[in-house]
Amino acid sequence: MIFKFACLVLAAVFVFAPITRALAGDASSDEASAPTDATSLNNQGLRFALAKNYVDAIESFTRAVALNPNFAAAHINLGATFYKLEQFDNAVAAFQHALRLKPANPALLKAYADACYHAGRFEASIESYTQAAHLAPNDVTLMSNLGMAYHAAADYKRAAETFKGVLRLRPDHLEALNNLGATYCSMRRFKDAVACLEKVIKLNPKWAHGHNNLGVALNGMGRKRAALAAYREAARIAPEWSVPHYNVGMIAFALGEKEVAIEQYRLLKTTDDALAKKLYGEIYSSYVINASGDNARLQTSSGLTIVERKVPLSSFDQ
Repeated sequence: MIFKFACLVLAAVFVFAPITRALAGDASSDEASAPTDATSLNNQGLRFALAKNYVDAIESFTRAVALNPNFAAAHINLGATFYKLEQFDNAVAAFQHALRLKPANPALLKAYADACYHAGRFEASIESYTQAAHLAPNDVTLMSNLGMAYHAAADYKRAAETFKGVLRLRPDHLEALNNLGATYCSMRRFKDAVACLEKVIKLNPKWAHGHNNLGVALNGMGRKRAALAAYREAARIAPEWSVPHYNVGMIAFALGEKEVAIEQYRLLKTTDDALAKKLYGEIYSSYVINASGDNARLQTSSGLTIVERKVPLSSFDQ
């Protein structure tokens, strides 16, 4: 069986510290040995960053590390600023410099791993998360992010094992339970996925991601009507979120409800043009919509791909 319709959401829990002195860890001890000018530039950069003047913040942090290459706090703050701007390759480079100075700092290892993940460097991300996990074995956010990295690298078995580890520590960890269900979907273990995702909905019936992913799992089992109901509930809870609308459109077409599919396409054109085009490409490749709304025969395509979004920090399996 080829599964065509799913936009499966992995709920990311990337928790990244705000750009403050706390972000720099033991910055006070660094500042004691750092040149005064570098310290002043780092502090200036912090003020710029807190004021959301990130361009000037980057300039200040860059000048600070140029004056004192061993100033770990400034490297960390530079990386955090790049991360805030979603310049993930630059964030990776800055955190790498900091790690040379503080290689056993779990928070810094996690920050570097987060940046690697969003830069698409999944193997480096896994390595750094694993190192951090050895130093902070009970950090469930860290473990959950490691599971995300395994999933992104298509190592679904290790992803599932990692999410199970989170749930042993925190049985009510909503994101890990959701992500385990999503991983089971990627492994086509749809019955196990449904069991996980029904627990997600029981924990939080107003969380659209859980309903959307339940729809994916139900559709994988061939329960298309139940899947459509789950997608509709996700769209009702989060009407501004385009993914469940895409899924409603896809499965409605599969069920012969062409007008519903057209309605979702038109809605997406006003909210998410990229996903509207994807919907068009998936089910409207031989479909003609003219000025009067007449239509020809719909035709689906197949395939399973991964699409990532930066905000919110989530991954989508399709």
